[in-house]
Amino acid sequence: MNEVRQAHFAQSRKLIGKFQGREIKTIGDSFMAAFKSVDAA
Repeated sequence: MNEVRQAHFAQSRKLIGKFQGREIKTIGDSFMAAFKSVDAA
């Protein structure tokens, strides 16, 4: 399961970066991220 979680984190971080977001923190398998606009999010 840890491998699946790590793959999920890697993909999520890639997408957050692609849309110029900023990772705030992780909570379990969830992300808190901030974006400049609703459209970017």
